Amino acid sequence: MADPPPIPGIENIPAIAGIDKVAPVSPLAPAGKQVPSAVSGRGKVSAVDVGAYWINHYKRCGQKPTDYCDSLAARFAAAMRSLGHRVAFIRGEQDASPLQWGAWTDKNAAGIDTVEFAFLATHSGTHGRELPGARWLYWWLGTFDSPDGCIVSTIRLDPNTWAPVTPATPVVTMRLGEGRLRWVVLDCCRSLQLGAENERDADTRAVLAASHPQLTWGRCMDGANMVFGFTGLSSDASWTAERGLSFGYRAGRGEALAESWIDEAYSHWLDDAPVAMTVGRSADDALRRIKSESVKSPGAKLRAADIDSYRWVWRN
Repeated sequence: MADPPPIPGIENIPAIAGIDKVAPVSPLAPAGKQVPSAVSGRGKVSAVDVGAYWINHYKRCGQKPTDYCDSLAARFAAAMRSLGHRVAFIRGEQDASPLQWGAWTDKNAAGIDTVEFAFLATHSGTHGRELPGARWLYWWLGTFDSPDGCIVSTIRLDPNTWAPVTPATPVVTMRLGEGRLRWVVLDCCRSLQLGAENERDADTRAVLAASHPQLTWGRCMDGANMVFGFTGLSSDASWTAERGLSFGYRAGRGEALAESWIDEAYSHWLDDAPVAMTVGRSADDALRRIKSESVKSPGAKLRAADIDSYRWVWRN
């Protein structure tokens, strides 16, 4: 078997096309135990289940190794655990599998839809292709190093070229929230790309110029409330290796999630530009969620057909 192709700019990006509809979601599982809130003397934070995934070495898949993905993911989980939340699992290196993120397998053991809060640290990128009629298709691709495969993506890709199989009618391969999932952190490059924001390479800027999170992720939102990530490259450095920990502390004690991610994942010195995206029944609903949604006060899970609006915030 030929070696897999290198990921084309594993930190690439998307544009506009129209959002595919997806299947209805099932209700969220009953809340767990109550955790004292560190935000105020009153009120409680419902404990949630957390799953973390990381890859630092890519022996099968031939990507450049990282140094701090384990720290990012595991310390997020540790912070959440310290505040009374349950860490259901941590999967690293070859034990982190694309099947745990796939639409048909994410409710199996260690799948993202078996927990409320999932955190992934690896290489990734948003990619785009121009279609006839000056339309653009955008998709996200993340890398693994598992016997189950090297990549996970938002739409079906050719396993040999990693290009869309049917770009005019993309097949959705990730459905976030059909089970228990509410919040997803993609601590990866270009995971929530905003056009050319924080992008310096001229060719990549041209491909990603029209992209935004709804175009990449809208077809996959099926019950999950929020996705957190970056526009442009994100750092793999000792200076920023604590962002998972610091975000976990703030999220776990019930602070507003979008604000917490934007604060803790931003780095002026290393050009980390964090992004948070939410869904809503309306523009006003999405705005309320992006301002105030928290583990302490989660928004209602929305079926894909009920989503009417998307909202995102970022810092650059």
